[in-house]
Amino acid sequence: MRTDSRLNILIFGCIVLLGGGVLYGGLRLVGISDISAQTGASVLLLLGFVVWTAGYLGRVLSGRMSLHQQQQVYETARLKQQ
Repeated sequence: MRTDSRLNILIFGCIVLLGGGVLYGGLRLVGISDISAQTGASVLLLLGFVVWTAGYLGRVLSGRMSLHQQQQVYETARLKQQ
């Protein structure tokens, strides 16, 4: 695994963590109780991950992944050269 990929994962994790904290703080500022704000922030973050995972699986199952598309373009260009 490349170092920049690891750094990107760490940055993404920090952004998600901060996003959850900001969401919780925003719900608290609106006047929602501690437990409800915590539950609401958790549910919204979980829902976001579920939607993201479903979109990813949709691309995998339909064959619309970036690498797959790049391979198809390469193979088409390679066949045209021959």
